[in-house]
This record gives sequence, C-alpha cells and structure tokens, in this order.
Amino acid sequence: MYAPLQVKPEAVGEFPGITLELGESSKLNYNPYVTRLLTLHSQAHKNNGGTRGLDQIARFTYVETRLDLNLAPAIADGRFRLVIVTGNAGDGKTAFLQRVEEYFKTHGVEVRQLPTNNGARWEHAGLEFHTNYDGSQDEGDVQNDDVLAAFLNPFSGSTFSEFHIGKVRLLAINEGRLLDFLEHSPHSKDFS
Repeated sequence: MYAPLQVKPEAVGEFPGITLELGESSKLNYNPYVTRLLTLHSQAHKNNGGTRGLDQIARFTYVETRLDLNLAPAIADGRFRLVIVTGNAGDGKTAFLQRVEEYFKTHGVEVRQLPTNNGARWEHAGLEFHTNYDGSQDEGDVQNDDVLAAFLNPFSGSTFSEFHIGKVRLLAINEGRLLDFLEHSPHSKDFS
C-alpha cells in the first residue's frame, strides 16, 4: 500500500505563477487557475484573452517544443527571412513568436512593441525583424488585407531579385485566412 502523496500546502489566497485581480482572493470556493484556463478556448463565453499570447497562465503552463529549441536559434542566426506559423486559435502561434522575441532579449537585443500591440520590431546582425501576432487582425482604420500586404511587402513580386535583403518577417496566422489573402485579396497578384 502506498502512502498518500504529500502536497505542500499553499497559504490561503496564494496562487503561485499568477497575480490575482482585485476581489479574487476573497471569493469562496473559487480557483483562479480555472478562471484563467477557461480563457484558452477561442469560443469562450466571457473572455478568450488566453488565446492571444503569453499572459501569466500561458507562461506558467508553456511547454518548450522543438520550435523553441531549434527554430528560434535558427531565426536569430539569420537563416530565415519569412517564418509563417499557422494553426487554430489558442494553439500557441503568438506565444511562440513572443518566445522568439524573448530569445533575442536574453541575448541583449532591444525588442520594441508596436503601438498596435500586434507585434514587435528589432534589429540584430544587420537584419530588421518584425513580428505580427495575428495576421487576421485589422489595425485601427487599416483593413486586414492592407495590414498583411504591408507586412509581407518585402516578399511581394514574382522573382527573388525583387526580394528586399535584410528584412525578416515572423507571422502568426490561421491557415484559412492566409490562403484567403493569397488567393482572393486585392493584393493576391503581388504574391503569386
């Protein structure tokens, strides 16, 4: 017979890895971890903010993959000019791009968030890096097709001779939205 697992008790009202919002600590029969986990579903009724990158619960539960271990260093080494991460809402596309940004930060690079909060910019080893966290998002008065066209502009044209050397783009986008942009947007002719 095995002895029951002894779990280190946490102090009442303490939840490691997350910061409680005002009023959360006084709720009876309440688990703030569950509240945050419920935001990880794209169709969540109250809040789907957990599908938008590295918030506290995402940092707390993030699992490194081969993308983190192999692709992030390869991006930093300048081996790629365009990286497109596709998947469903909540799959970790934005979180991965934010982890790439953190990789650069840990190596002393200044990464600047964009005013739209939909990405960041930085320079490293003569390259200009730019991330877009959600390729299906409008930015202010600029419609999504125009946002994507401007973001992907270094890769427009039909020959590599038109390719802008020194520009690196990292994009998180749902596959269906990317295909729609490439096949049906007013800009599709620029990327064929």
